[in-house]
Amino acid sequence: MSSMVSILPLIPDRTQELLSELALLAQQPRGTLHIPDGVHGLSQPLVLPPHISLKLSPAAVLRA
Repeated sequence: MSSMVSILPLIPDRTQELLSELALLAQQPRGTLHIPDGVHGLSQPLVLPPHISLKLSPAAVLRA
C-alpha cells in the first residue's frame, strides 16, 4: 500500500497575529486591517468590528 503525500505547501497559520492586529485597531475609532500578498492560513474566523475595514493586496489569500 502506498502512503499519500500532500503536494500542497504548508500554509502558515496567521490567526493569532491577525487577531492581535485587530485588537489594536478595535481600540481606535476607525481602522483598516491590511493583508499583504501571500497565502495566510486561518484556524478560526476573523470577526471584524463594524468600524474596521479589511483590505487585501491583489495577491493576498486567506485560507481556512
